[in-house]
Amino acid sequence: MNAPLEKIKSEFLKGRGVRIGEAAVVSRKVHLSSPERPQLVRIITNSDAGKVFYNRFNEGEIVHVDLFHEVKKVDVERIAKSLLKALSESSRESMGDYIDIQTGSGGGRLTGSLDYGKTENLMKSHLNHVHLAVLLDDDNLDFLLFLVDKLEEALMEQGVEIRKVEKIKNEVGMVPFNLSPYATNSDSYLKQNNFREEGSQRSAYQKAIELSEYFGSLKEL
Repeated sequence: MNAPLEKIKSEFLKGRGVRIGEAAVVSRKVHLSSPERPQLVRIITNSDAGKVFYNRFNEGEIVHVDLFHEVKKVDVERIAKSLLKALSESSRESMGDYIDIQTGSGGGRLTGSLDYGKTENLMKSHLNHVHLAVLLDDDNLDFLLFLVDKLEEALMEQGVEIRKVEKIKNEVGMVPFNLSPYATNSDSYLKQNNFREEGSQRSAYQKAIELSEYFGSLKEL
């Protein structure tokens, strides 16, 4: 029996999140952390990551991964190259199209240009962790163990120190989350096909940035 995998499956069935190793937090929900308490990650159990980030119709389709590290601007292109190499070597090349990444140096679709998510505030809020969003069903959750392991390796190749998450807290949020405008200005394949933009890409994306800054600054909901 794979204990970490069974733990992931069990917590996901409960609509909760779980830590993988010391530094990664995974769930199908929105995660919050604050500069004041970076060792604590709060998982908002009533905010589905797919609906919030990509305006998807169905819940439980997107897995949200945050891997925490020292405050440092990492090279997103090197990380993507390393992950894609690992996917290729394990005959999982097609997964790359359905993984989005955000770091302190930008992001986008793993197989794309990685020329998105480059506003100052968004990059600043990701200086201490790598964010991944993955289209993944419950039958393939073992992929998360592989992905986190390879992401840690990619960071260590850059001399980036992994930072331990001391505690995760699953809780119900009182604030309605909607960061789906992120999907209007990216090359993501995770957004719903008939996603409807609200206003221009520029204004919608700016709205998402403002929401992200607000949520990231919250100490308690």
